[in-house]
Amino acid sequence: MYPNRLKEYTPRVFVSYSNEDRSFVDRLVLDLKTRNVDAWLDQYEIRGGESILEAIENAISHIDTFLVVLSSNSLKSQWVRHELQMISHQVITAERTMIPLLIERCELPLFLRTRKFIDFTKDYELALRELISSIEHWQLAKKDEVLISMINDLENKRGSLTRSIDQN
Repeated sequence: MYPNRLKEYTPRVFVSYSNEDRSFVDRLVLDLKTRNVDAWLDQYEIRGGESILEAIENAISHIDTFLVVLSSNSLKSQWVRHELQMISHQVITAERTMIPLLIERCELPLFLRTRKFIDFTKDYELALRELISSIEHWQLAKKDEVLISMINDLENKRGSLTRSIDQN
């Protein structure tokens, strides 16, 4: 039971982006996959006939780390805006992580200005290393939460067993 709970927290990220930034996103996803980070990307995850909106909402509700590719294209995209609303809700209510990725200089919405973004506009490889480090950091924090929960469960079971033995 517990190994499966830990397995849930292998690095998996949701990528929000504009289709006009596909070349950057394809490169990024390939680089993430070669570094053992599983990236949820609509073009690979949504099947023919499936509701796009439901698939995206389901992914956002089950993934802990969100990458938001920021460009003038993405900030004009209705889909990205809709995803940002859902992601922001998860970040606020469920303590999920949003990592903004700046791929070109653009005017950021106010709520994104308060987050540290990773700047891909200068040195892609350096930014990629910073991104991998950030993903690993947040994944370790999630694993710590699971381990603490497991320890608490075991202590509660041990306490119940001890009380049961003492009563007999």
